[in-house]
Amino acid sequence: MQASKCAVVMLLMLVALLSNMATNAQTYPPAIPKDKFKMAVILSGDFTDLGYNYICNQALINVQRKFQLFNQTKIITNIFTPEGTEAVIHELVAENYTLIVGASLEHSVGTKAMAIKYPNVYFLIRDIEMPTIPNVRSIFIDFGIGHYMCGVMAALTTRSNKIGIVIPGPPSLGYITSNSFYLGARNVSNDVKVYLIESGSWLNPDLEAGATNQLLDLGVDVFAMSADDLTVQKTAAARGATSFCTSGYPCYNILGESILTSILYNWTNSYHDAAFDLLNGTWTPKLVYGTLADGSLEFDTQYSYLLAPSIIKRLRDSMEYWKQFPLEDLPYASNPIFFETYGKTRLSPYDLLKSEKYLNGTTYMGRYEVPAIEFKVSESVVIVFVVCGALLAFITMVYLAGVAFFRQTKIMRSASPLFCMMILVGALIVAAAIIIWNMNATRDVCRARLWLLSLGYTVIVGNMVIKNFRIWLIFDNPRLKRLKITNIKLLPWVLGMILVNLALLIPITIVGHVNAIRSYDFDGVGIYNYRMTCDMTKDGSVILYVLLAYHGLMLLIGCFVSWKIRTVDVPEFNESKPIANTIYAIAFCLFIIIPLMVSRQSYDGQNIIICASSVFVTGSAVLILFTPKFWRLYTKGVNANPFSKSTTSLSFGPSANTRELDTTAGVSMDQYSATQQNSHTPPPPVAVSQDTEAS
Repeated sequence: MQASKCAVVMLLMLVALLSNMATNAQTYPPAIPKDKFKMAVILSGDFTDLGYNYICNQALINVQRKFQLFNQTKIITNIFTPEGTEAVIHELVAENYTLIVGASLEHSVGTKAMAIKYPNVYFLIRDIEMPTIPNVRSIFIDFGIGHYMCGVMAALTTRSNKIGIVIPGPPSLGYITSNSFYLGARNVSNDVKVYLIESGSWLNPDLEAGATNQLLDLGVDVFAMSADDLTVQKTAAARGATSFCTSGYPCYNILGESILTSILYNWTNSYHDAAFDLLNGTWTPKLVYGTLADGSLEFDTQYSYLLAPSIIKRLRDSMEYWKQFPLEDLPYASNPIFFETYGKTRLSPYDLLKSEKYLNGTTYMGRYEVPAIEFKVSESVVIVFVVCGALLAFITMVYLAGVAFFRQTKIMRSASPLFCMMILVGALIVAAAIIIWNMNATRDVCRARLWLLSLGYTVIVGNMVIKNFRIWLIFDNPRLKRLKITNIKLLPWVLGMILVNLALLIPITIVGHVNAIRSYDFDGVGIYNYRMTCDMTKDGSVILYVLLAYHGLMLLIGCFVSWKIRTVDVPEFNESKPIANTIYAIAFCLFIIIPLMVSRQSYDGQNIIICASSVFVTGSAVLILFTPKFWRLYTKGVNANPFSKSTTSLSFGPSANTRELDTTAGVSMDQYSATQQNSHTPPPPVAVSQDTEAS
């Protein structure tokens, strides 16, 4: 019985041992043959930046040399969005790359997504978390200790007691580097003022230079930074300040004594180990965190003479001292100063990296933005077209007053004063649009431009089309029907055209959300400068195209009607040809304007085309239609016959029926139609005076 119990116990122990061995057994992917191995590195900038991207490229070169990889590696530059990262990885997978490195933090999201999609491709991701995907390794290097020691040296070196650091800021990077820099300075003195300013990007020379200059203006004389290039160091050196190079490259070789010293990062270990494991079939997913102890970072041994020997000795001693401690015990990770900000004195590497809180006591300057300069329409262009618009408005108002004053004269009655005045009102609206078009764009200005130019065009062209349309109806009358086409009958057609125009303008304004926006990097003004431009939604643009088609249709109808009455050559209808010529001129002008607008034009060029064509078309219409009328009033007198002869003999139709019409009376359409209806003689289809167009 006792023996049986012992056997059971031993059996259970054996099962437990085998189970434990199975649990701990490591499964490796098969080794990749060397001739099938291909490695690519995705960079956020260019590897010639002599900064972060340069040292990543250098790490790839070291792997090439170590494993003798000829024509089996690739560098992809200037990829800084998740979408761009995914697109590049798709291409690399199609080219059979087996190891892909997302070198920057910007690549992490896109690389993780592609690692799930392509389980047979291996990835190195810049991250601080332990990977949960078998084909991924997270790689990172300790940011904090280097910036901590820079803070120490900056506090010992500054003459103004003002030091500063430029960082991207969240979400690109938390405050690990700036907080470490601050803690290092506080380790030396509480009197040193530490300034923090964000650039919003790992690689944006304009923002980095502007942020550095802002701190220089405040008296900062020693700088640190977190960026991929050397813009901060170059800007500081140009104005007599010193700096630390913390992008990983030995910047003393470039900028000389202004560089106190450089933090050197070494990514070769991470890249090499990943390639080695894939070639030897020993790949495992893990977090590779480079530290002082394993040589992933160190300080350059080339120091500026401005850095006192005692400071250099302190740096060296501190580096040797801190190599003995784990990450969680380093002074930038475990510090009493944390308590005031975080409520605890020790932070994990993950909390440090992701932290979006800067330490109390830091002088925070916010996120730098390049001061935007508004570029406006050229002043000379504005002056020219405002003067032209005002002159057009003045001439139009003079003619409008003249038509109103002389409306009872025979010359004006023969031209239909009502429609003449409506044409002139349309010209005034266009003149106002020309002036407003050259004002600085605001919401109201953008809407006024659209409304005034469109309505003015409709009123001018609509009235001219209606005037000629009446002549066409009278002459195109083969059955010799009596016609009574009065102003009252024609006016609804004009109002209908205007209502259709309004029915399109209202939804464009409401649905299209017509508004003024700042357009940056527009028309060559620079990426941080802007012009105020008018904008609308896609739905509004669709309706705008309908409105343009409506205007085009109106013009086509006008051209067609003008063509139909091209043979009318009687003094009573002496205004039909000027109207036709004006409509033809507008159409011809549009054939020139539309291709110019469609082709690539500058903002000022578009304004010049629109305003110049508006001045030309409207001015021509006013002068062609109304100057002859007032000239006849001036030369013949207000009571003169509007036509050159007192009577005119007209022939119509193949039967050559002839009738003389007395044109000395200047009768109106209503008067003439009534006369014809009371007459026993069949009337000719169109024997009427020019006054038949309106009373």
